[in-house]
Amino acid sequence: MSRLFLDFNYAYLNARIKGMKSKLFTKDKLRQIRFAGSLIQFIELMEESQYKKSFVSHSVFEKGLPLIRHALVEDYVNTLLEIRKMAPENAKYFVDYFLLYYRINDLKKIIEAKLTANKISNKDLILTDAQSLEIYKPFFNTSDSASIIACLDKSIFGEGFIKKNNLSNDKIELYELFTALDNYYQNKLSILEEQTNESYLKSLISKKIDTINLLIVLRAGSDFNDAKVFEKSFLITKNNARENQLLSSSKDKNAIISSLERRNKIKFSPQAISLAIDNDDITQLEAEIDSEFEKQVRSVSSISVMSLSTVISYIFLKRNEVTNLLKIAESIELENSNEVLSGISQLV
Repeated sequence: MSRLFLDFNYAYLNARIKGMKSKLFTKDKLRQIRFAGSLIQFIELMEESQYKKSFVSHSVFEKGLPLIRHALVEDYVNTLLEIRKMAPENAKYFVDYFLLYYRINDLKKIIEAKLTANKISNKDLILTDAQSLEIYKPFFNTSDSASIIACLDKSIFGEGFIKKNNLSNDKIELYELFTALDNYYQNKLSILEEQTNESYLKSLISKKIDTINLLIVLRAGSDFNDAKVFEKSFLITKNNARENQLLSSSKDKNAIISSLERRNKIKFSPQAISLAIDNDDITQLEAEIDSEFEKQVRSVSSISVMSLSTVISYIFLKRNEVTNLLKIAESIELENSNEVLSGISQLV
């Protein structure tokens, strides 16, 4: 029998994950929240759910959309930290990938504040656990470009980060630096693909990478004639580098859309294809991809009760729920529900 079904290190964690998964909103509950008449009603519904603690906490000093954004993200981040505490050592690296997104965003806030001489403290950050604060500490002590550059090369991003990304050693351009940090995060996904031995999880991550790559090509169009832009923007792995290279020089949107359909085992709606080809609007395509990806994630999450696949699948589902809730809240605020809600995967 495969090791996938025999790793008892995951037994306790997966039992907890099963409990967490049972608290995810059903489609019916999401539809109820979708038709909340106001942000006040939305918040009331959240305070009657598993999100109560974070919403009550933030309602003391925030209101409206900022409250909703911060409360939902805090709940998700706290979930990740809880999972990390329970996870076996060889699984913590995977949870750290999801936490890295918020650590990078916190570092962006710190760096921008230091370069613009604005005040910043721990209360402005998303992640304030001990491990994160240790990462941030050197950056809090910086005061100019030179000291920030020195910190970057000694940080979690690895020695030579500035040189590898062709960044200036003299002055920081925030757009270039933040792009390099975003690419660092994205490329971590290809490392996770290489490190996992679980076939189901490897297949899931591989499909996610291929989809991200193809969507980048679809968005960028002729910009990818520049080889340097191509190199910096792609999650190139040994499995799909050749096809991505071919697609990078292709301006045929139909070919890219066909590749997306093959990768995700999906047939896009005529409306989604029309919007992408005629209006350069891929929102509906992305929503349909997310909806199909979620179905596959749910399938993987029920394969085994003692594997990393179940854990990572739950994290994907939790992140998707938070994203959907944020979009619902934004649609209520903008009174433009149809346009915003078209991007909600579970309601497609």
